[in-house]
Amino acid sequence: MVCEDYTPRGIAYPTDKLSAVSSLMHSFMPHLGKYYAGLWEHNLIMSLQWEATNTALCMRHEEYVTPSFSWASISGGVIWYFDIREISAPDTHEFANIVDISCELARNDPCGPVSSGHITLRGYTSDMKIEESKLMWLPDGRLEMTKDDTESCYVTLDSKQDFERVEPGMTVKCLDIMRDKEGLHDKGLHDKGLHDNYISGLVLLPVDHDRPSHYCGIGFSTMLKEHFKDSALESATIV
Repeated sequence: MVCEDYTPRGIAYPTDKLSAVSSLMHSFMPHLGKYYAGLWEHNLIMSLQWEATNTALCMRHEEYVTPSFSWASISGGVIWYFDIREISAPDTHEFANIVDISCELARNDPCGPVSSGHITLRGYTSDMKIEESKLMWLPDGRLEMTKDDTESCYVTLDSKQDFERVEPGMTVKCLDIMRDKEGLHDKGLHDKGLHDNYISGLVLLPVDHDRPSHYCGIGFSTMLKEHFKDSALESATIV
């Protein structure tokens, strides 16, 4: 993907991050639809599944660049957690519902910088705890998360500031944005590399007490369905 090649190179002025690829992105608009701070309307849920290649080398910008759900909200390399040649489809996966998404343009360029933005998703949520040792696993900076007696899983935090922000034992909100459909094994799809027990999730922290259900994205995780057992549907706005 273009952004996977572009992000590790760095840029002198973070506010120019979207402008630097704007002209190229314009060429894709007839095929991929609207553009939201670096993410396309087409396959938007898939586009949310990015993660930092190395948490310790990625930083949040000092000034506002994009909402936290965008890869452009951090400096440093990112990768996407899917194969572009094998886009997940409704016959193999279930997706969170996109209730609303909006970005305020900073100038008259639909692929350029934004001054604000948010996305509201409705999906299953689960409260997980950062493991007490808060040990950063190399090379990408993953942290272990736990819940009751279930198998532990890992979150790749978006930036060094996010690592410093979380505390051992802290509870974080995990939002299921894509899960394997049940019965893929019975359909013979398991042999093609598809499974039926995994969930792709965004890891979130509340913004403030005055805005309930508003969160900042701090990482990406691959979890198991058992982590969401008995969970309820919830709407979450990520800014």
